[in-house]
Amino acid sequence: VTPEEGQGHRLAGPVGKYGSSGLISSFPVPCDPPATLVLRHRHREVEPPDSSLLRSMGAAIWPASVASLALIAQDPALREIAAKGGSMLELGSGHGLSGLACALLPGWRRAVISDKSNPIVELIGDNISRNLPSLPPPLRLPGAARALHLVWGHPASVQQAKAASEGGQGYDVVLASGCTYSGPLLAPFFETVAALLAPAGVGMVVHLPLYTPE
Repeated sequence: VTPEEGQGHRLAGPVGKYGSSGLISSFPVPCDPPATLVLRHRHREVEPPDSSLLRSMGAAIWPASVASLALIAQDPALREIAAKGGSMLELGSGHGLSGLACALLPGWRRAVISDKSNPIVELIGDNISRNLPSLPPPLRLPGAARALHLVWGHPASVQQAKAASEGGQGYDVVLASGCTYSGPLLAPFFETVAALLAPAGVGMVVHLPLYTPE
């Protein structure tokens, strides 16, 4: 899976702390109406030697993130949940592609896209800002769509994430793509999912066999 599967890509150029790191790529989302997400992400063929993104696997385009786009956009149950309002959370988001695709579903009042790496959280925030005009109006309000630092299985971090949900009651949907590739990660991952779901919440995990991104 490469950025070429999107509608186009270009070098990010010298932007902020990332220097000339990354590509800006477009990814079509087959929702109704169709939408396009534009993200900055890592691509090893264009990274300079001092690139912070080159050392961040989460900033790469992983196949599970691309595969999740149609699954999210065309799932009637997710659309029904979103239409009721409430909150959605993506875990281990990297660049935030899957979380932003879910945020496109109309109705959400809160969208939180998280990662354990502070530099990646800043990248997520950059991508949220880049796509904010495409999100439903409630998520364009200040703070309604946000990036969050979250460490799986860490009680204080998990509690902070729960407080960021609508009303602090947990998330109606907890989403993850490409996060279940390592056995030691599974216990803290699923503990975090269980802790952050609202009482009637739904978890969605997109998993593909082990692969190398890009």
